[in-house]
Amino acid sequence: MLKYLLSVFLFLNTLVFASDFEDFEQEYQKKEVKDSFYTYNKAMSKFNYDLYMYLLRPVVLSYKSVTPTFVRTGVKNAFDTTRSPFRMINHLLTLEFKKAGEEFGRFCVNVIFGLGLLDSASKTSLRSYEADFGTTLGKWGMGSGPHLVLPLIGPSNLRDSLALPVNWFMVPEGYIKNFWLGASVNAALRLNELSFEHEKIDDVYQNSVDYYTFIRDAYEQRRQELIK
Repeated sequence: MLKYLLSVFLFLNTLVFASDFEDFEQEYQKKEVKDSFYTYNKAMSKFNYDLYMYLLRPVVLSYKSVTPTFVRTGVKNAFDTTRSPFRMINHLLTLEFKKAGEEFGRFCVNVIFGLGLLDSASKTSLRSYEADFGTTLGKWGMGSGPHLVLPLIGPSNLRDSLALPVNWFMVPEGYIKNFWLGASVNAALRLNELSFEHEKIDDVYQNSVDYYTFIRDAYEQRRQELIK
């Protein structure tokens, strides 16, 4: 059971990035992507699609139907609050002190006034800026390398794949002594996050002429935007 939950965690780890698709569709410009592993990537993308449609999606819909919105929202806010230090560290590593300061401020506001369960910082001028060790490597000058679809994880590239172990140890679950328990906690948090985003993911899968190409290009352009 724990191994199954780890698999869910890995796939959800990247699926949630689809929440950026709406913004992407508005500003998308066709850009060539280095896709040296096209045949493999296409097959793995189909595998991940089947996993989502026939396993994860039914689980998410069932969870959503029995869990009150305020509970899911509280868990979602707690998930984001625990990621604030993660983002702050990556901003510090790239010497973006203003962003790090805002992230620290948001963390303090949400913990003090929202107990981590309310997004109290949204009522202030403090912004949150997406960041992870992959974007940090990019800002240090490391190229993305070829696009790579990972089993269960989904769209990635060589640089972001190498950053995954560091990303894991930048979140609280990475320090739970029992790895499988930590992965299970992360999977539950990601599942909750997906309950808010599944309609956007469904839209991409159902309305894209070629969902693999769309997701690939969306992912690479979004990652490029984050390291500018």
